[in-house]
Amino acid sequence: MGAIIVPIIVLGALDRDVEMNRLLERDQFPELYADGLLNKMFNTATFWKFSLNATIHSVIAFMLPIYILQHLTNTDGQSLGLTVTGITTYSIVLWVISMKVAFETQSWTVINAVILFASLLAWYAFLLIYGVMFKTLTLSDLAYWYHAPTEALGHPTHWLCVIVVSSLPALREVVWKTWKHNYSQSLMHEVQQLEARNKPFARSD
Repeated sequence: MGAIIVPIIVLGALDRDVEMNRLLERDQFPELYADGLLNKMFNTATFWKFSLNATIHSVIAFMLPIYILQHLTNTDGQSLGLTVTGITTYSIVLWVISMKVAFETQSWTVINAVILFASLLAWYAFLLIYGVMFKTLTLSDLAYWYHAPTEALGHPTHWLCVIVVSSLPALREVVWKTWKHNYSQSLMHEVQQLEARNKPFARSD
């Protein structure tokens, strides 16, 4: 859970749409400050749009791996079972969430990048450690996981499934963000483009 939660917390704590002085100085764009006061950034309609988007992502991340991996076998012809399917599904969920966080990040910092990368790395490190813990702790719950992560991560179909299924929600985000930033710009988008030039500017620009 930490691999999912921490990047979201960092996004909420550190991210900003535009520089603070753009909102506070009269010769800049103080009307941007009104978007929050008027609930333009988050309202009931926005809530349901995000909920629908999350539901679609969840269905894709769960149903497609179940279908793709239902007949997956190892080199001996034995079924790899639901444990490997679960590892693949959770990996996809983590990648989808990480890409969503990346798409929603407006101002990248070293901290954002490190936390996002570390969260993915922590998941795979956990898998490899948890998959061999049955050697030390002979608990029935751990038995199901014994060598399952190495079988999943060592199978090409696992990685193909992760790449293909994770790319589907990401494709929607790329298309939407591209259209929004190029063909349906708000004032905030225009200010962000001016800031990206790293040159001083005012309302007249």
